[in-house]
Parts: sequence; C-alpha cells; structure tokens
Amino acid sequence: MKRAQVALVASLTLGILAASCKQGPELTCKVNGVCFVCPDQKEKSSCVRDPAASRCKWAEPSHCK
Repeated sequence: MKRAQVALVASLTLGILAASCKQGPELTCKVNGVCFVCPDQKEKSSCVRDPAASRCKWAEPSHCK
C-alpha cells in the first residue's frame, strides 16, 4: 500500500509541473515605441490606454514584433 501512495504523489507532482510549464502565446503591448508584456487580455487592453495603470511589465523590444 505504501508503494501505491508514493507512486500517486509522484504522478500528481509530475502532473502539476507539466501543467505549470504549459503557457499560451505572450500578450504584448507596444505604446510609444516601448514594449510591455501583459498577464492577460484585460491588462493588455488597459496597457493600450495607460501602461502605468496596468499590471504589464516592461520588456525587451524583441518581445514586441
């Protein structure tokens, strides 16, 4: 029984790690030539209006294409 519990914990850990590594495309916002990376679509919309008020973070220009 203990072996089954260890296997269960190991498989759950691997599942959580695999899910956390899966990411969608990066949401970027470019305002006045400055690039920002946004966590979600709502913040991207906010970034276009006012980057300082959004939760978007400054990014290297290569992120925005």
